[in-house]
Amino acid sequence: MITALLIVLIVLLVALWTSVMFLWWQRDQQRPVKTIKRGDVIRSWNKAARLARRSWYGGVRYTRQAALWSGKKAGNTFMTVFPHSRSAFARRDPLTGLEHGPSSYFLANLSKKISKKTRTVSEEK
Repeated sequence: MITALLIVLIVLLVALWTSVMFLWWQRDQQRPVKTIKRGDVIRSWNKAARLARRSWYGGVRYTRQAALWSGKKAGNTFMTVFPHSRSAFARRDPLTGLEHGPSSYFLANLSKKISKKTRTVSEEK
């Protein structure tokens, strides 16, 4: 966080130094200095803020995609190097194969428990 703040301050100082040098150069060349209008500054500021936002979110998106891609490649490489580890890392989802969603899983568990209870009661008779 502090590093980002220092980078922003350095960039602002360089921009300030460059603009001051440009103004002094115009004065030395005896060229008329254009007055900067407030609307132009606000418009430029809005464009810069929009560009910074787009760059930030684009960078986050592409970094996330690169991390996911490299994770998949590393996993595939690991599975290639150690083929017997494939079964240890296989996904085991207890809800796999159900046609009616998670509720059918819980209903199936309840019916198993109820059928066990009724079986034991009927066997006792």
